[in-house]
Amino acid sequence: MSDVSDLIKFNDLRDVILVGHSYGGMVITGAAARVPDRVSQMIYLDAVVPRSGECHFDICDAERRQELEQLIATDGRGRVVPGRGSGLAYFGIREPSDVSWVRARLSDQPAATFTQPLGDVSAAEPIPKTYLRFSRSNLVSKVSDQRARLLDYRVLDLPHDAMVSHPEVLARELIGIAAELAETTRTGKEEPR
Repeated sequence: MSDVSDLIKFNDLRDVILVGHSYGGMVITGAAARVPDRVSQMIYLDAVVPRSGECHFDICDAERRQELEQLIATDGRGRVVPGRGSGLAYFGIREPSDVSWVRARLSDQPAATFTQPLGDVSAAEPIPKTYLRFSRSNLVSKVSDQRARLLDYRVLDLPHDAMVSHPEVLARELIGIAAELAETTRTGKEEPR
């Protein structure tokens, strides 16, 4: 989170649109709370939607939490969630070239990222937020999905790792959201959808 907020601050960036995928919802929420005056929009891509004081495990469905805790305890030796190259189809990655590309870039994720709570993120609450729910994904918790429905909630017929499997579709959607924000900012009012 501090890497993202520091990048924004030290480069004097303004009107930033933060996009977070999956666990990245934790990151963009924490980063936006640190520099709320510089963030104009937050976009959650099939992501967790945390609140102040919550860790990732607090908003996971019980089954997913148990699966992750088991991975940490066994394959991760109590320290990491191992990068799983063999389960990419679970995330919607099936094309052989995509599988090879992702496998070469997978890395372990520190277990503490799932248990370390966010601080106070209330400063990010007024920032406009869009939630893109991927209908071919089963990784979004019930808690995050309920919270997301209070935001600008859109459903796309995509798998969880759509940025790999369907990059053009996702890019068009993100560009459209940014254009809507620019138009709203220019005219000072909400445009009908």
